[in-house]
Amino acid sequence: MALLGDLRFGSFFFAKTFSLAGLWSHNVVAAVLAYQITGSVFYVGLVSVAQFGPQLLFMGASGVVADRGDKRGQIVLGRLICAAGSTTLAVWCLVDTGGDSPATRVMILVASLVLGIGLVLGGPALMAFVPALVREDEIPTAVRLDALPMLVGRSAGPALGALLVTWAGPGPALFAAAGPNLVFAAVVTMIRVDPPASHGSDADGSMRAALRHVRQDRRLMLILFGVVVIGVAADPALTLAPAIAAGTGGGARTVGVFASAFGIGAALGVVLMGPLERWIAGSQVVVAGLCVLGTSTGVLAVPLPVPVLIGAFAFAGAGMSTALTSLTALLQVAVPDSLRGRVMSMWLACFVGARPIAALLNGTISDVLSVPAALVFATALVAVTARVCRPSRLRVPSPEQREGKSAVQKDCAPLAHAEDPGQGLRPRPGTTNPR
Repeated sequence: MALLGDLRFGSFFFAKTFSLAGLWSHNVVAAVLAYQITGSVFYVGLVSVAQFGPQLLFMGASGVVADRGDKRGQIVLGRLICAAGSTTLAVWCLVDTGGDSPATRVMILVASLVLGIGLVLGGPALMAFVPALVREDEIPTAVRLDALPMLVGRSAGPALGALLVTWAGPGPALFAAAGPNLVFAAVVTMIRVDPPASHGSDADGSMRAALRHVRQDRRLMLILFGVVVIGVAADPALTLAPAIAAGTGGGARTVGVFASAFGIGAALGVVLMGPLERWIAGSQVVVAGLCVLGTSTGVLAVPLPVPVLIGAFAFAGAGMSTALTSLTALLQVAVPDSLRGRVMSMWLACFVGARPIAALLNGTISDVLSVPAALVFATALVAVTARVCRPSRLRVPSPEQREGKSAVQKDCAPLAHAEDPGQGLRPRPGTTNPR
């Protein structure tokens, strides 16, 4: 938690949390507005398609740009585009007196599309920017803390959006959603970091080179595979929550309690990772998180009292966030900076792309067999993944191994350090070396 007091990482962390709350607030306001105008759930789904479609189509290209250009500038531009989407729809809602005109329906989709473009433009750069704010030995802690803004924003943003649209209407609510993105863009602009290292003019900056690097590293392949499985396995606990609640005789309120328990558990899982990592390695935390997620999902398949199911949802959230955050930290440490933007775009594509895969699997299995069968399938998938992604396969090599140093250089390294205790220690980004 000491990193939160650091000027660079702390300001980035809190501004990002504020920004994500604004983004989720926009999602709720747009969904409410779309349903009020059309009365169609299908149209509300189109709003989500307009927002998430660009992320699936252009994530790789965005990662290439992040590695070739200025990550900070890319983040700022992406957030400004997000703010433009919310602001445009806000102005339209205040100007359009008809309220339910066909043009308003189009504007809702256009605004969501603009928001999605902003997200995909800054997404890979945003994830690849975190290691630039801290020292290498602080990367796992920074990645763990960086998972909290999404959880907090996803919890507070929808509630804030619903409150604002009810109290002040869609126009002011959307203006309020745009503001945090402008604040985040300003904060990122002011953060001072070291310039990226030059990788030479002959370096291959294509997405193909990044894919080739991942294919040649079994560890990276396993990490990305684990991200996909977590996205698929965590979905039944949310998508099937209404059916699980109905099985207990509960209604919408019970579904809300289940969803809240999952979110609270996910947040607690991230917080508890710090003490846990002092006792066991990150690769072992991955397996522990997968075991908790799989066991909790299996419990949801059994008819049990509501309090027990609430606990199972909470443990499922904790297992999901623990395994996912640990995998992300392992990936950030294992990938060289020259490839980080492109590889993190693969991470985003795996996690976001898992959503339609999970929906298709859960829907098909639930309709053909039953809801418990879908939950049992998810449990089995997690169990297999925990076996495949065992610690011996996820160990990250030392920095010397990643840089390709020879055995002679390794043998000489301790002597050099003994002569100069400060040698090899990278100063905190944005500062000069005191030596």
